[in-house]
Amino acid sequence: MVKSFAADRRAFGGMLAGLGAAALLGVPRAWAAAPDGAGAVNDMIAALQAARALSFTVQASYGASVAADRLRTLGSRASVVFERPGRLFATFGGGGEPDVRLLISDGQATLYSLSLAAKTVLKLAREKGAAFAVPGVFIPFLGLLGDDAGKDFFGGITSVTPIAEGAPGQAEQTTLASVMGGAFTGEVWIDRSIGLPARTTGTWFGAAGGVAASAAVDFSGWSSEAPVAGAFAADGLDGAKSVEINGLGL
Repeated sequence: MVKSFAADRRAFGGMLAGLGAAALLGVPRAWAAAPDGAGAVNDMIAALQAARALSFTVQASYGASVAADRLRTLGSRASVVFERPGRLFATFGGGGEPDVRLLISDGQATLYSLSLAAKTVLKLAREKGAAFAVPGVFIPFLGLLGDDAGKDFFGGITSVTPIAEGAPGQAEQTTLASVMGGAFTGEVWIDRSIGLPARTTGTWFGAAGGVAASAAVDFSGWSSEAPVAGAFAADGLDGAKSVEINGLGL
């Protein structure tokens, strides 16, 4: 049974306080400057929304709240290509996980497996929260690519608490902020060299707090170059048989 929305947030808030203290103890005192968490988060949102196209790699680990009988995940690693308005292609897998592809276009999500030659088509349910927009599947990074990343990813930011800024000797300095929103509570590391997220750790809440799932997500290889020809061509999709989502082996 999922705990109430308020109880989940209180418990997670207590955990965040401990994480923040631990983070501060591990960061050198000679910071480059006082961290500006709110400014870094707002700049990140602006950079995400300004980009007409984005590609990146995701490595995720999921908390115990993501149970196989309640929520599916598509794999711990993904390579993602996104282009406005609203086209996304991602290849998931790694570490022996099922090879799954996700194509989002025209208001629907198509999940398919090349090895099984099988696919399922789902209408996006954005009212459930961006991370849960593909019904029955938890995809924690989806909200970053929305038309309003502040709303789609965080559910509307209610507070930002700066925690730490990268040390002067760091190759890629980051700002770490604790963020609370209507659909997210957690921490965000922002790579200040590109103004995009390097890592998010937290809990995402579905509509009305009915679903909660936690994950740590690392981002790398960000590019805003236009997608190459065929980037959204889903090889083998046309010939795949249609199945229910349970038939994809997730």
